[in-house]
Amino acid sequence: MRVVDLEGSADFARRIEELVIERWFRDPPPFLRQMATTPTSTTAQAFVLEWTKFSRQFPRWVGAIIANCPEFDVIAFEVENLMTEVVRTPPPPPTTTSC
Repeated sequence: MRVVDLEGSADFARRIEELVIERWFRDPPPFLRQMATTPTSTTAQAFVLEWTKFSRQFPRWVGAIIANCPEFDVIAFEVENLMTEVVRTPPPPPTTTSC
């Protein structure tokens, strides 16, 4: 694993962007490739389960980033991200079942 110098934040941001583009968009993971080209009902079910878990935990994950990051630009970005994803377009209320 390569150690990253956080002092050069512009260089760090560029390297992160390159990694994301290279590993995610140029050669997408097999799961996403199948969803984009030949989705099956099984693949769609897996996607829904994965996305449901992600969207439920999203505010906590972003909160952990905000709580542990000393960089104001990152904090501001993540606060705006929360506002956009959760506050301005809130998810539907969870369905409850009676016991």
